Amino acid sequence: MSIAKRLHIVCPEAPWPLTSGSQIDMFYRIRSLHAGGISIILHYFSLPGERHPTELNPFCEAIHIYPLVKRGSSRLPDSIRLRMDPDLLSRLRQDQYPILLEGLFCCGFIDKLVDTERNIVVRIQQLQHRYLQEKAKKTQHPLEWMRWLLQRKKILRFKRHLPSTPVYACVNEGQTDYYKSQLGIETAISLPVFSPYATVRSKEGLGSFCLFQGNLSEKETEKILVWLLTKVFSRVHIPFVIAGKNPSARIEKLVHLYQHTCLVANPGEAELDDLIQKAHTHVLPSSVSAGTSLRLLHAVSMGRHCICNANALKDSPLKEACYSAETAAGIASLITQLQHRSFGEEEILIRKRLLQETFDNQKNTATLIGYLW
Repeated sequence: MSIAKRLHIVCPEAPWPLTSGSQIDMFYRIRSLHAGGISIILHYFSLPGERHPTELNPFCEAIHIYPLVKRGSSRLPDSIRLRMDPDLLSRLRQDQYPILLEGLFCCGFIDKLVDTERNIVVRIQQLQHRYLQEKAKKTQHPLEWMRWLLQRKKILRFKRHLPSTPVYACVNEGQTDYYKSQLGIETAISLPVFSPYATVRSKEGLGSFCLFQGNLSEKETEKILVWLLTKVFSRVHIPFVIAGKNPSARIEKLVHLYQHTCLVANPGEAELDDLIQKAHTHVLPSSVSAGTSLRLLHAVSMGRHCICNANALKDSPLKEACYSAETAAGIASLITQLQHRSFGEEEILIRKRLLQETFDNQKNTATLIGYLW
């Protein structure tokens, strides 16, 4: 009988429930590795009182949970200092199994782990310094502005000292190019997101409304939604459905100002899938560079026409399947043009090609295993 391959996976948070793109990416990677015969030792960080999700148990040989406590040098970003638990380092040093570090947040001890011959892969979800810079630009609070820029400076300094021996598995080609050209890390590779959206389930024909979906509790999401409501759908009188997690009182009040808009708060998975399939147009601009957004991938996999902006499509392999506009007038014009344009076989064939080429979980798992062993 062959001995199972064992793998340490270190996550910055529990990869369940699937309420964010990073959690979806982590969970489906764990599930795919488990299906590929890998025995997983999972490590993740949690706030006090958070429930351990038993949904992870079937995919893991062992699970270790650590508190979020700031440790280490103040020169390090807070997101990394919070995850420098000495018990984690001790457990990782007890054997020579390969390690998958899910993001830079989990890399506080990376310099203490590369002194052996074990293989290490670091998953890169986003270029954090660019994200923090964009957040700083959009805030109107001086203290927040200073905090974001300070953390950005610390992230950049940390990245300049990353060891070059691990493999850095970036979500898209833009990130890979950054790690190679700006940081001189030749081991950077592109490894697309893992998700349940690898097949096309879009329906041909016409839908009955426009849809915006996302985590409505996030400030960036709320800001773009307020812009859509006040600048786009105040002039386009086509039914507009907003679906997402934990909308604020401000969003609820704005939605009720218009007769042709409605809000679906905290939809379940099946309900959200149903909304995506029934919508005719998905309006999904982003206020920050999104790379490969899971909500856009969800819409491309199950929905009809998608309208985005440059931020939402930057470095995304899904550009060919989407329409793009930057201004409120441009988005409004596209919505009107597409309202009576049937979604058909040609669009579906394009999406099937894009998803099969890029987002095949089984193929991408084989690639990852090749770097871990």
